[in-house]
Amino acid sequence: MRNALIVIILAATLLIAAPTTIRIGMLLGPTMANGGVLVLAPTGQVQVATLGAGVSLISDGKGGYVLQGTVPKLTVGVKPARQQDGTYLLPDAATPSMLIVFRNGVRQSAGDDYAYDPNTKLITPVISLGTGWDASDLILVDYMQP
Repeated sequence: MRNALIVIILAATLLIAAPTTIRIGMLLGPTMANGGVLVLAPTGQVQVATLGAGVSLISDGKGGYVLQGTVPKLTVGVKPARQQDGTYLLPDAATPSMLIVFRNGVRQSAGDDYAYDPNTKLITPVISLGTGWDASDLILVDYMQP
């Protein structure tokens, strides 16, 4: 088991230096419970990558496959549509942890200044101490799509 893990780590180290083609039978080691593959991240950490979680196998046309990560779509400077009820509608769903909201150029704090619902794509201002968002406020958002 230890030798198999060393082989995987050494293989992962070599993957950083050049494009990687994986052929059937090249990887030996313990089977991950979730079907994942151990990879070495650019930060030097060994992580588990699973197909469908931003990682896909692409045929190289020579009988092998290349692991390819998908690049998330970053959207910057979007002006969401203000709704009648005072909420703001994003054109696309955003990853909640990657949503940055600006009100009149000042970054707002999730939970303190606004709430976001990824299902409805609505940003709801949190009104505290009578300081609600006004229709004349300039709201801009930066976000990463899931």
